[in-house]
This record gives sequence, structure tokens and C-alpha cells, in this order.
Amino acid sequence: MSLPKPTPASLFHRDRTPAAPVIRGVDKLLGPSALTLPMAGRIVALDFQSAMASASGMAMLRLELVPLTAAHLRVHFQFGNVRELSLSSLPAEGLDCGGFGIEEECRLNRPGVNWEAGDFQTGQIHFLAEEAEIVAVTMVG
Repeated sequence: MSLPKPTPASLFHRDRTPAAPVIRGVDKLLGPSALTLPMAGRIVALDFQSAMASASGMAMLRLELVPLTAAHLRVHFQFGNVRELSLSSLPAEGLDCGGFGIEEECRLNRPGVNWEAGDFQTGQIHFLAEEAEIVAVTMVG
């Protein structure tokens, strides 16, 4: 299932100064609700484009997650320069996640890797990325 092309919001932003990266503007889309990261829910759509197929020349991953605490919403994520993607399976009904999250990746200190993302509770999906964004939160139905 392919996702519509999102409009970038650059909410997860890697600060290029020597200070730690910052995550800005998450409250703008997630609000003061129970929607926080890591987030339990179901990945209902996933679209991966390899670096050769992507117009930007970077591997791109877009996914939609329906939060367990707010089944009427879909959180749209976009990741750029994705590496080391591992996915256990993607059933037709979606992939249940115990805690999908995005964390600063500083352990490896590798060029082009700023974020580690995935389900940190079950390990069903995991990857590294240079860019991470929440591009939209939409209502279902």
C-alpha cells in the first residue's frame, strides 16, 4: 500500500551544532493528548523507496501508525536516508507495535545516521535514518 506524498513539516530536526539534536514542534501535531513517543499502535501502511528509486537519491520510508490510545487518528511519519531496515512481517491488517519510537542515535557516531526508529518493545521493525519527521496527524473516518 503506497502512502500519499506528504508535505514536509521538519518536526524532528537534527541540530547541526555540536549540541545534542533537538526534536521541535511535536506538540504542534501531537498536542497535549496521550499521543507521545514511544507509541503503542498498529502500522497500517508502509512505503519504502530504495536510494536508486528515490528522486532524492536517498532511501525513504513513510509509514502510518494508528495509536492504540486514539484509534480515530493516523500519525504519518517520514524518514530519509534509511539504513539497516529490518521488518519481521507486514500482515494485511497491519503490524502491531508495543512501543514505536524515534531516538537520537549517538552510540554509533556514524555519518548520515541521526535517528534510530522502530518498535523498541517487540523489535518487529527497526531502522536507522538521517532524517525523521512527523508530517501529519489525520482523523480516520
